[in-house]
Amino acid sequence: MEKKKNKEDKLKEYINEEDRRTVIYTHYEYTMQDYEAGLTLESLKATLKHYEDEELYLPCAGISKAIKEIEKYSCK
Repeated sequence: MEKKKNKEDKLKEYINEEDRRTVIYTHYEYTMQDYEAGLTLESLKATLKHYEDEELYLPCAGISKAIKEIEKYSCK
């Protein structure tokens, strides 16, 4: 009997580790550039929500990482 594949196993069938890291890093960089260009944190969070709704989890990882970094280092 074949074991059910989890989401991680299914993802590995379509994209290798290096490409996954590239997608995550690219979206991290885009998010940081957008913030530096003047987009608000609320706009970035809305973008993250959109990607979550579309179930695009690799871009979400990069966007989320950037948002966390911005929140950590921004003046409060």
